[in-house]
Amino acid sequence: MQPRHHRTVEWVVRRPDAAVVQRLTRSLKIPPLLALLLHNRDLADLSEARHFLAASLDHLHSAEELPGMERAAQRLADAVQGGERLAVYGDYDVDGTSGTALLVRFFRELGAPVTYHIPSRFEAGYGLNLDDVERLINDGARVLITVDCGTTNYAEVDHAQGRGVDVIVVDHHHTPNQPLRVTALVNPKLAGCSYPWPHLASVGLCFKLAHAVRRLLHQRGVSKLPNLKRSLDLVALGTIADLVPLRGENHTLVRHGLEELTQTKKVGVQALKEVSFLSGETINTGHVGFRLAPRLNAAGRMEDARLAVELMLTEDRRRAAELAGQLDALNRSRQETQEQIVEEALVLAEQQLAATGGPGLVVASQGWHIGIVGIVAARLAETFHQPTLVIAVEGAECRGSGRSVQGVDLYRALKECDDLFTKFGGHTHAVGFSMPAGYLDGLQRRFRKAVLAQVGEQPPGPKLVIDAEVELAALDFAFVSSLDRMAPFGIDNPAPVFCARGVTVLGEPRLMGREKQHVRLQVKQNATVSAAVGFNLASSLRGFDWRGRRADIVFRPNLNTWNGTTQVQLQLQDLRPAE
Repeated sequence: MQPRHHRTVEWVVRRPDAAVVQRLTRSLKIPPLLALLLHNRDLADLSEARHFLAASLDHLHSAEELPGMERAAQRLADAVQGGERLAVYGDYDVDGTSGTALLVRFFRELGAPVTYHIPSRFEAGYGLNLDDVERLINDGARVLITVDCGTTNYAEVDHAQGRGVDVIVVDHHHTPNQPLRVTALVNPKLAGCSYPWPHLASVGLCFKLAHAVRRLLHQRGVSKLPNLKRSLDLVALGTIADLVPLRGENHTLVRHGLEELTQTKKVGVQALKEVSFLSGETINTGHVGFRLAPRLNAAGRMEDARLAVELMLTEDRRRAAELAGQLDALNRSRQETQEQIVEEALVLAEQQLAATGGPGLVVASQGWHIGIVGIVAARLAETFHQPTLVIAVEGAECRGSGRSVQGVDLYRALKECDDLFTKFGGHTHAVGFSMPAGYLDGLQRRFRKAVLAQVGEQPPGPKLVIDAEVELAALDFAFVSSLDRMAPFGIDNPAPVFCARGVTVLGEPRLMGREKQHVRLQVKQNATVSAAVGFNLASSLRGFDWRGRRADIVFRPNLNTWNGTTQVQLQLQDLRPAE
């Protein structure tokens, strides 16, 4: 569906310091355009730029530098050697389920008795649930490890500790000022934390925790220890899915994690790749974000997130195929439900913007599927370029999810309304909450006021940030291949975007896709002819005869292989008649 509330996208070409680009080019012995990309990503420091390009696991920071890590590792190493029963309690999104699977696999390989639990999004909601905690304790758990939740669960944590169970919270969500009484709180967002990279996803923190426990057991003379590099496929899944910055340690972990995903020996992940039509492919962030992660997320959104954990843990190929098929079917159901809700939410959003003008959108309706509202919020935020809250009303209660846009700290905006919520958590880009339905009007007013305080009366419109204006001849096979040194791309490390002006459109653009929403064409600049493809750009071409016309284009260059031949292809982001 095409956006009905259209806003013109501003093209912004970055203007880097030529002296800095020259220094990076000379010192790192790289093409000037690659040096420019490093500079555009604030990687002007030579040491930082070298580490970024190398992405070596040897450059990871010591796990023990994280707050609470030494106490957590000590307690878990004691539990492993003492044969105590462990319980992992994870969140239902991909970050939580992949982190849970990583820790369960790790402790099983060590021979420790370990169980896990993922709460129901529909029955228990986000965070620790007292009944579930009590059930784990009654099953014999002596240490409870939370993954991607727990930071604000004061009552549940106090209950567990009062029953003689030690609690280790592994979480990356913002922390309140009130201290949590736990055995260890491993969270780089703690006030005063000096850890060099505070943007790890929870699955990354689980990897660090496993590393710290492994090191301690090695020091104690334990010889048979797990190879943690084999768990980086799970780290990549959760980190990419959680939309954390792909810089610093995340960049390194995901680069190696994608390599591990490509060659994974986990039968469940192999089955997931198969139903996602990725068997034999070199896995990249797009494959994870648009094919693998949605299927894993569909378990918790539509039914039971424990299906995703079981898939990542199983060693039975038949069971793996069965679980992967279930997740694939749930994902198709999710897509159908999502499109219905998006249609309804778009109408409400347009009505609200017509009445208020923004900034900020809060849309709610009875009967919306709670597992879908986060995806719908992302769609509306992208369509209208507004920070958006989408809320499912369930009688007198409602639960919602929010997604932000550039320049708005969503967590900070909702923190100013937190007296309205019965539960609330999240980070800069995404939040989740529950509240009484009677507070909806108040939330709409106060949320807009909080956003207004951040962006002012006239918030900036959507921008397309361009790394450089180039000649198409500069984008040869060798240069486009060299862009792999910048990968993986994602939040805070976007795929390079270039602009070429005055290119000629050759022939008639060809429409593609089930709804003819995509376009393929050829463009020429001087003697260079390039193939170009524009996803969801067909509407931009309608009503204008482009044949032989000159155009300005914004695009991402990539290598496309077809019928055994690999060539440079331009993935169009925008196209306009030449100025």
